[in-house]
Amino acid sequence: MANTMFVKVILLALTCFVLSSPLANAALSCGQSHSHIRSAKFWKSIMANTMFVKVILLAMTCFVLSSPLANAALSCGQIQLSITPCIGYLRSPTPTVPAPCCNGVRNLNNLAKTTPDRQGACRCLKFTATRFPGLNLPALAALPTNCGVNLPYKISPSIDCNIVKH
Repeated sequence: MANTMFVKVILLALTCFVLSSPLANAALSCGQSHSHIRSAKFWKSIMANTMFVKVILLAMTCFVLSSPLANAALSCGQIQLSITPCIGYLRSPTPTVPAPCCNGVRNLNNLAKTTPDRQGACRCLKFTATRFPGLNLPALAALPTNCGVNLPYKISPSIDCNIVKH
């Protein structure tokens, strides 16, 4: 991310959240003394609760992924959230695409109306496709058509998103 101030604000907010968490067994708030957070007992109490760790990691991922791509109104996080129900299908395609997956594809198509939105969605999908091992690329390319969405291009890790138009 180019905007380091944004990153600093997010990290500060996450730090305040972690330090003021009831799961940390500490009645802290940002601005108070944090000298006892160095104790092993404090960190064990946080790390012992794996759900807490998962929630923190999910929150951090959402913050990072929600940064807009190419000044598009849709964030990559929103786009990925729309297609999350498709991951299982894209790893092991079945004869019919699951309804939640098609709903996400149609929703994404309805949200991405402008050329910058469509190019941003393309870049996000291209990026996402390269980060998930084991995706069936022919199923990915056919996904919009199989969900009744007409796109004039095929989604793939090698697509040139600059050709995508509204």
